[in-house]
Amino acid sequence: MTDAKQGESMLFHTAAPILRVSNGDVTGDLYLRPVGHRLINELGDAVYSKPQLIKYHAHLKGAETFLMLRGGVRIHINRKKCIISKGDLMHIRAHVHHGFEILESDTAWREMFQEMDMYAGLEGKANLKEFYPELLEDEVFSARRLARVGTDYRDAPDLEEAEKYDIPHIKPADRPMLTFDVPFGKMHLRVGRWELDGAKEIWQLDLNKSACLDFAVPFGDKPVYHVLEGIIHVDSDRECFDAGEGDIISIPQYLRYKLIAKEEAKLLALNVQSHLLNIMEHLNADRVRNPDTLMDRDYVSKLLTDHNCWLTGYTT
Repeated sequence: MTDAKQGESMLFHTAAPILRVSNGDVTGDLYLRPVGHRLINELGDAVYSKPQLIKYHAHLKGAETFLMLRGGVRIHINRKKCIISKGDLMHIRAHVHHGFEILESDTAWREMFQEMDMYAGLEGKANLKEFYPELLEDEVFSARRLARVGTDYRDAPDLEEAEKYDIPHIKPADRPMLTFDVPFGKMHLRVGRWELDGAKEIWQLDLNKSACLDFAVPFGDKPVYHVLEGIIHVDSDRECFDAGEGDIISIPQYLRYKLIAKEEAKLLALNVQSHLLNIMEHLNADRVRNPDTLMDRDYVSKLLTDHNCWLTGYTT
C-alpha cells in the first residue's frame, strides 16, 4: 500500500490524516479539505471511544453524509429513531434536526460535508479548549460561537421507533434508491442530486472481476471514491497502486486514470459531477424504444459529453 500526502495524486485512509481533532471521547481525522465555491468533498472519520449521546441539533446550511464503518448508532431525526449498521448511509440536509446515540465503543463513521467547513469549526473549538477553556463555559460566548458556525441545538422531542427503511434520510446498504444493470456490473444511486442541492450525486459501483473503467481524457472534477469491498487497481499517469476496503481514492484534476477490479469489488463514488442519473435513464429508455442507438459509439459519446461524463471506455 502506498501512502500519499496532501497535495499528491492520491490519498488513502491508511495515510496519516492532514488534521486530527480529539476531545478524549471522540477523535476526528480529516483526509480531504473542502474545495470549490460549494465547499464539497470535505472528508474525514469520526471514532467514538465509548457509548455517548450527541445532542439534538440542526445545521443552518450545507449537508452532511455519513457512511457507517463499524459499531452501532441509533439516529434521532425528525421525531423518529432507528438503528443503523455497517454500510448504511445517513444524508442530512440543512435545518433537519438530528442527534445520535453511540451504542458501542469504537464505533466509527466516515463523514463527508458540503458547504460547512466542519473541521475548521472543530479545530477552532480544540484551540479554545487548549488555550481558553473558560470561554467554552461562558453561555454568551458559546451562543455566539454556535451561531457563527451555524449549529442550532434544542431539546429532543418524543421520538417514535421506526424502521430505517421508512426514514428518507437513511440510505440502507441493502436498499439503494435505484439500480441499473451495466455490462461491467451494477450501478446504484445512493444519494440524489436533488438531495445535494445540485452540487453532485453519490453512486455505488458494483464491479465484476476484471472490469475496467477508463477515463482517458483529463478532466477537472476531482473524483473521490471509497472502497467498500474488494481490491481496486488504480492506473494513472502519475502512479499505480492497489486500494482495498476502507481506502479513499482521491483523483486530482486533469489526471487520466483507470479503475480495474482485481476481484469483485464495490466502490462508493462520492463526487459524481456528471448528471449520471439522467444518462442512465436516457440509456434505459433507448434500450426499450430504440436499441440500435446503443451500438452507435458517436451517439453514446455525445450523450455522455452532454451530461459531463468523462468515462471514455470500459472492458468487462
